[in-house]
Amino acid sequence: MQRMAFAAKDSKDAKEKNKLAYGYYKRFDNMFTGPGKVTKGKIEPLPRKQSLEEMTEIY
Repeated sequence: MQRMAFAAKDSKDAKEKNKLAYGYYKRFDNMFTGPGKVTKGKIEPLPRKQSLEEMTEIY
């Protein structure tokens, strides 16, 4: 399993980094658990059951 991390300098930067991470996971889900759709050499992002807001919640 691959892990990833982004370091943010402030809350605005953290929101942008969370969007990048969410986009990454949409493509990762496509390849790891989905149909593996690729268009013109790019992995297609798929909708996720987990929303961006749920992913960025702090427990």
